[in-house]
Amino acid sequence: MKSELKFDRAALGSHKTSWLRVILGTLLVLAGLTSALVTVLARRAEESGLAGAAAILSLLIALLLTIFIVPPLARSARAEVASIDLPFEPTSGGGVFLVIIIVVGFAAWNTGNNLLFLVFSLLCSTMFIGWVSARSSLRDLTVSARFPDHIFAAEPAPVVRERVGRCLRVGPSRRIRSVHGRLVCGTAG
Repeated sequence: MKSELKFDRAALGSHKTSWLRVILGTLLVLAGLTSALVTVLARRAEESGLAGAAAILSLLIALLLTIFIVPPLARSARAEVASIDLPFEPTSGGGVFLVIIIVVGFAAWNTGNNLLFLVFSLLCSTMFIGWVSARSSLRDLTVSARFPDHIFAAEPAPVVRERVGRCLRVGPSRRIRSVHGRLVCGTAG
């Protein structure tokens, strides 16, 4: 009974702190918008002292947001993304390629340069073709393993026979095999 009561108090405490962060974040954002609005209005009224003070206040509020609000949001976003069960596993190379696509797309949109739009479309089509080809080559993949008849606790169990196969009726043939527990693709020969 006491352990349930402690758990409820802990859950209630974390719930209160999350609401406190929401309220604090909302108030800081509203204060930042208000100070930015005061900066713009003071600038139009040619009150440089008030405009400078409001701009400094706006920057301080942005700093407070960066220190107190952004890190918990980043942690919760990271936890939420980690809990998503994606049908693929993103790699660091794919992440770099995606960042390059975003940068080139923004540069093309910002400058209106046709050559950048051409490079952006080439990058997007390359990503799409890579996704389609990987999906089609792994679609009918079957993996089977056979273990020894007797397996004991806390002892490693070697795989007696492992088979990775693919039924291909039409299209290029690829040999897929397993090396140290990882699937490796090689051209059939």
